[in-house]
Amino acid sequence: MRKLFLLLITPLVLGRCGEKLPEPVRNTDSAVDVGLIRIKGSETARKIITSIDEFYKKTNSKIPVEYSGGGSNLGIMSMMHGDADVIFVSRDLNNEELSYFNGKKYTIDTIAIDGLAIVVNHKNPLKNINLAQLKDIYEGKILNWKDVGGPNQPIKVYSRESTSGTYSMFKEKVLYNGNCLATHISKTYNEDIVDGIKQDFYGIGYVGVGYTLGNELKVLGLLDSLNKNPITPDYSTIKTGEYPLKRFIIIIYDGTNEKIKNYISCIHNKNTYKIINESGFIPYKNIQ
Repeated sequence: MRKLFLLLITPLVLGRCGEKLPEPVRNTDSAVDVGLIRIKGSETARKIITSIDEFYKKTNSKIPVEYSGGGSNLGIMSMMHGDADVIFVSRDLNNEELSYFNGKKYTIDTIAIDGLAIVVNHKNPLKNINLAQLKDIYEGKILNWKDVGGPNQPIKVYSRESTSGTYSMFKEKVLYNGNCLATHISKTYNEDIVDGIKQDFYGIGYVGVGYTLGNELKVLGLLDSLNKNPITPDYSTIKTGEYPLKRFIIIIYDGTNEKIKNYISCIHNKNTYKIINESGFIPYKNIQ
């Protein structure tokens, strides 16, 4: 298990695009329920979190768990403000965030590996796309499917909200921190993207690979720079890093917080790693 043990030392945090954020003020309100474990962060990890919660309730029901999601970016800010006990994050931490959590108080654990799948309607004849074409589609430079080998129809672009770690990863690794075209269709959850693409013959979107399981979607292969050797996200290509849109699912928590110890022990459990695998993710522990 890859771990970093980190301490709160930095008085200033910058956003992912460099904007200055207000200095977090920890919640010291005595009304905060010390008998409640507050889970926030990644919507992609919702399938994992829900299953962990069910397992936790069977083994320890003394302290209830409340999951409110909100996306990785909101989860990180919630932890900084003292409004969360455990957060799940589906993108890399930037340097400012690592600096903020640097030290012994906070623990960062990698629990799973995921791939970002590029999806279209299952009736779309297109099979593969390269990253340059994908970037141009999302920036509005390519507007018609015929320009990438598809039908002569306009492309409808689906994307996640800016609070999403999935969006942050896509923006960084596909758009190189460029902006998505203004007319894109914004969705809060992976399931919303899936439902939209299933009903939209001309749509394109991106979701965690676990959300493609059992759905009538076509996952596009990603071509190399020579437009050859398409790679689709599966256990092998994600595990080895051959698939380029690979990411880690991490948790961050205060290691001194006594009330969450049983919850954390439920995460580091063989039952949880089975859950992670069945949810379409790759357990990080299995590849050490």
